[in-house]
This record gives sequence, C-alpha cells and structure tokens, in this order.
Amino acid sequence: VRSTGKHAFVNIGWAGFIGVLTGTNDAQLSVGQVGAETRDVTFRGEPMAFVIRRILEESGDLEHATTVVRQAQRTVGVNYVIADAKARTARVLETTQHYLRVFEEDDAAEHAVPLTDAGSHCSPGPTKPSPHICSSHTLVQSWRSSLNWPLSHSSSPST
Repeated sequence: VRSTGKHAFVNIGWAGFIGVLTGTNDAQLSVGQVGAETRDVTFRGEPMAFVIRRILEESGDLEHATTVVRQAQRTVGVNYVIADAKARTARVLETTQHYLRVFEEDDAAEHAVPLTDAGSHCSPGPTKPSPHICSSHTLVQSWRSSLNWPLSHSSSPST
C-alpha cells in the first residue's frame, strides 16, 4: 500500500481488509500482534487493526511506533511485537484500554508471570502491573490444561 506522504507497507492479510494484523513497511519495521485476555475494554476508541496500520504508515523506528500505540485510544488487550531491521532490535508492547507495558529485547521482566489464572478468569498474582491483564503464558497453560496437554513447549496432543 502506498499513500502520499506516508511509508509504503505490505499488509499480510485478506484482500479488501483495510486494517492490518501483520505487516512490514519500507522503513524496515515489522509488526505482529496477538490478543490478550482482559476485562479492561471499551468499544470507544481505535481498533487494533487501525493502530497497526498507523504504525506502518507513520513510523520509521521503534520509538515512534511505541508512541503511536501509547497515544492511541486503545480498545482491548493486545500484545504487539514490533521489530526494526535497521536497528536490529525489537520490543513487545503489552496493552489494554488503559495499560501499556514495554518489554525490551531480553527484558528480565518478560519472564515474570505477573498474573495467574483463577478458573476461567485472570486474577492478580504476586506482582500487580495491572489488575486486568492475563499473561499469554498463563493463557497457554490454562488452554493446555483444558486439553490435558503437558505444559512443556515441545508437547503435542496425544490421541
């Protein structure tokens, strides 16, 4: 996609879909995402697919991409992965409507699971960056438990 005065980008998705779920731009930024389970949501704001499109159209580096997400009127929980090929680095932004946490490359905080699963809902664990976020690790553990899968990364269903 080429718009006048904006970075050209590739939208890896469906024909006719004007938002972006995954893509890369001519400034060598790549963005991907995965939803994050949260109760901190609203329908009043900018959908994640349009936030990612703006990242690719407007940003030439990680700092600007982070600013786009930080200043957006976010609606739901999303974990953004943004990579800058020129700088040879990447970061993850864990967000909800009101919360944003930046994880840099090899960030020790990324390995701490701040929240635990309590049945079908997430609840605060030993540390509390937000009372609303479920870590993706916790969600994967919960999902695998429901399928009776082992929790190792290399496991597969036994049927």
